[in-house]
Amino acid sequence: MSPDAIVREARRKGLEMIAVCDHNSARNARPVVAAAARLVVAERRGPRLVVLPGIEITTAEEVHLLGLFPACEAAEAVSAEVACALPPALGGARRFGQQRLFDLEGRPLGEEELPLDAATRLTLDAAVALVRRHGGLPIPAHVDRPAHGLFAQLGVFPEGLEVEALEVTPRLERSPFAGAVAALGLPHLRCSDAHALEEIAACMTVFELEAAELGEVRLGLRREGGRGCWHA
Repeated sequence: MSPDAIVREARRKGLEMIAVCDHNSARNARPVVAAAARLVVAERRGPRLVVLPGIEITTAEEVHLLGLFPACEAAEAVSAEVACALPPALGGARRFGQQRLFDLEGRPLGEEELPLDAATRLTLDAAVALVRRHGGLPIPAHVDRPAHGLFAQLGVFPEGLEVEALEVTPRLERSPFAGAVAALGLPHLRCSDAHALEEIAACMTVFELEAAELGEVRLGLRREGGRGCWHA
């Protein structure tokens, strides 16, 4: 999915805010932000499409953790630390899918050589702390899934884990972990986890906010000040 294709498909499906959370990297977040800015200039209509820069970290326990950030600089700083915690690239090793990099005009720059599908050396606690240290919102990803979800990998929700929300899949109600998710009482996002254009907006969260930005998302998750969030 190229940056321009992502933002065009998001706009076509009526989205006003998306997050770009590549596995173990945020190097393509800024090109998608730039593509969204070009889209506004080209269309000259409607609300702008807001892109939250993010990352999906694979922890040492093989738990997937989302980090959403207020700005590209923060996401890129986390991405650089995550890169140092990945195993080195091995010549000729197979990787999961394409790892294309883009410039700010949306042109291919080449490929990332690090094995982005690998687990990092960061524990879940360390990954959460890393996201928080850079002003981000840490969210355990697809916690109801049988692979790479927090409950499947750890069996329990770790005591003292400092997260404000969870991400769940559209199949939460059929998950063996549905009861554990409900018992925590944390707000949760229900998102598409799109790996292809046709998956964008397959599932979403609807927010009522004063502005489309990360601080407001935090308030919406807590339903503070008349804000709110619902699943669609």
